[in-house]
Amino acid sequence: MMKNITLLFVGMTFLFISAVYAVPVVTFEAGSAPGYTPSADLTITNQFAASHGVIFSTEVAPRAFVIERGSNVGVNAFCAPNCNNDSSSLSGQFMLFSGFFNSNGGEALIVDYLNPVSESFGDLIDIETSEAVTIQARDASNNVIDTVVMSGSSPGAGDGSIIQWQFNHAQADIHSVRITVNSAGWALDNISGSDTTVPEPSTVLSFLIFGVGTFFLRRK
Repeated sequence: MMKNITLLFVGMTFLFISAVYAVPVVTFEAGSAPGYTPSADLTITNQFAASHGVIFSTEVAPRAFVIERGSNVGVNAFCAPNCNNDSSSLSGQFMLFSGFFNSNGGEALIVDYLNPVSESFGDLIDIETSEAVTIQARDASNNVIDTVVMSGSSPGAGDGSIIQWQFNHAQADIHSVRITVNSAGWALDNISGSDTTVPEPSTVLSFLIFGVGTFFLRRK
């Protein structure tokens, strides 16, 4: 009998723990996903779908692609004036870029979560002076449900510096994130999310009491 009660408790505990869903952090570095080998100018779409549950896209051309810190490969250089002695080195060698500034206010990068999350976050790199980034959390119908605006005047922002955007909701209603910027000199990295809307302890306790009570009634 005690063995069955123990199994019941373990099962309910597993149910509680499994309610937490976490997206592994997308770093764009080598080995961060099976079969993924980063290089400057590599287009990023669904390389992290199976391993991280995240898909990247843009609303219009050109595309979302990898840039390499210190690279001088054509338009993908992310170096001067940030090659030396700046915090962008803390973000690794590879980052994500989503095109050029244009008359529409910058390329829109879309981060789609295959499973909705309650928390979404990532790093913005090299947001300075008059640059501004708008991050929108969207629901399953692409309706905007939350917005964060970060700029060169945000705490921690600056030449080559890293600042983090983040959404924290009471329920897993974030299906995608839309990011726009009014400048071309920026990058994105360390993107992730999670569903932390786990049951309240009182709810879990109620389930446990109900389960144990049902067990004893069946024993009679």
